[in-house]
Amino acid sequence: MELQARRHRLTAYNQLAEHLGSIVDALTWYRGGTGPFASVNFDRNHAHTILACAPGEHPEINTVFGLSIMAPYTRFPDQQQRHPRVMFPLSSGEFKSLSGEWMPATIGSAIVCVAGRDFAMRCTSTPFLTLWCQKTASIDLDGYARATAAEGIRRRRARTLSPSASVS
Repeated sequence: MELQARRHRLTAYNQLAEHLGSIVDALTWYRGGTGPFASVNFDRNHAHTILACAPGEHPEINTVFGLSIMAPYTRFPDQQQRHPRVMFPLSSGEFKSLSGEWMPATIGSAIVCVAGRDFAMRCTSTPFLTLWCQKTASIDLDGYARATAAEGIRRRRARTLSPSASVS
């Protein structure tokens, strides 16, 4: 019975990942900053997007839902969580546990990231896709989307105009 339930859960997560694939080009993607222990390729091999924002009990607190994706062999930098976050892996990856050990992040699991604790994630030979939700201070999503889209355009132009830009 447990095996059947696990197969059903995996099928549901695979379907979710497929449906997200149908809207991926319409989303506004942004990159986070680098930090301690990030992979050398981190700046160009990861992206985040906000899918939705739900108002909380207090006007200054929202719950934000988003996606993060990392290319193979990418390591997210160590950082301290300012706000609580829950990650729902849609592919295989690894998270750093409270004890500092790397733990598998399996499809269908929930990874709880407590505010004030260190956090890191990584992937090996396959890309890593994770859905997340996070409590955060109130944000203007329209302004945020415009700012991140404008930053993305500036970065693309800089890469295009840069004589050292490489084609990948």
